[in-house]
Amino acid sequence: MTLTPPHYKIGSTLELKCLVRSQITGEVINPTLLSSVSWYANSDIPLAPSANARFRLMNGNSTLMLYHLMKQDSGEYRCRANTGPYAEALASVVIMVDSKCCFGRLRSYGGF
Repeated sequence: MTLTPPHYKIGSTLELKCLVRSQITGEVINPTLLSSVSWYANSDIPLAPSANARFRLMNGNSTLMLYHLMKQDSGEYRCRANTGPYAEALASVVIMVDSKCCFGRLRSYGGF
């Protein structure tokens, strides 16, 4: 994943996409064909949806939407995609959230 710029305004929305490319063709693999996609935020524990969460997992978990960003949302976000029994792809990005920033909604497309 690459974010330009990596700074976001408090209260904004961030969309992160974990895209996996075939090593043979270089084309993006349809998320429904992946064994699993997991997201991590500043920890080794996968994010799990809950009633009070400000995030949403979509498209077979390949998209992470973060709503109403707060300063404590700053840090490293990682995705791990399993493409088969012996294949795994990883990507990460570091974001900063503060009140001085001027960026609103931004999409990030992570590729492997």
